[in-house]
Amino acid sequence: MKKTRRTTQVGDVVRAEIAEIIRRELDDASLMMVTITGVDMTSDLKLARVYVSTLGGEKEIDEVTKTLRKASSRIRYFLGRRAGLRSTPELDFRADTTAVSAGSIEQILKDIVPAQNEEAEDEPNDD
Repeated sequence: MKKTRRTTQVGDVVRAEIAEIIRRELDDASLMMVTITGVDMTSDLKLARVYVSTLGGEKEIDEVTKTLRKASSRIRYFLGRRAGLRSTPELDFRADTTAVSAGSIEQILKDIVPAQNEEAEDEPNDD
């Protein structure tokens, strides 16, 4: 999706409003630890890809996205009333995998750094 100043601004409004709607309007305990990490809007502002994250593992994020997809029409209704947009975008909830990716990259780096330190210790010192 092409990012413009307008799509970024509307995405920020949608992100903030959806976070408030989940916190205040939905009565689902499984959604209490959900974080809306970002929203990407299409250039015509008719579709919002909403990226969500949670503290649990892969199983928990799958359950959360399923729950949010089921509740998307209700969330969209509240969003239309609160956001003040000309038209309310369709909502496409997706799992944000950047934290998982960052964790795996960090583990790879930790594995590499000790190997490099061991190689440095094995080299003779010419001092």
